[in-house]
Amino acid sequence: MAIQIDTSLNLLNGLEISGAYLRVDYKVDIFGNKIVYGVFPYISRLEYIKIKETEERNRTPKIIDIESFKTSHVISYDKDSDGDNVLQIVHDDLYSYITEDEIYSKIIYDPSTGDPSTMNVVVREKFALPQDTSIVDLN
Repeated sequence: MAIQIDTSLNLLNGLEISGAYLRVDYKVDIFGNKIVYGVFPYISRLEYIKIKETEERNRTPKIIDIESFKTSHVISYDKDSDGDNVLQIVHDDLYSYITEDEIYSKIIYDPSTGDPSTMNVVVREKFALPQDTSIVDLN
């Protein structure tokens, strides 16, 4: 599976790119209760194809490093409740990771009244808006 992001992204080396092509590889663990997947970012699909041909000859991976982008993911999985479509589960999880802010919520108490309220803090901003993200390959 692959996802195309069409928005500005910052690389670890400080450069900015206009988008990325993300290849995804996944496996269900031997106990069947977790899905482990990796995301491999490339500049474009064409670059991925070119690099893939080169890698087969010299085995040197040439993925890009997107700032603050986690490339290894583990999610809980229960075949009975989640179903057989592991690819869809992986897609939904990655899509959420790309298009939603990561929020940390904490209960705080008003010092004068003692009333609780929730404070939300964005700890990681989304990488792209939903309309800038699409599935481009299912194989």
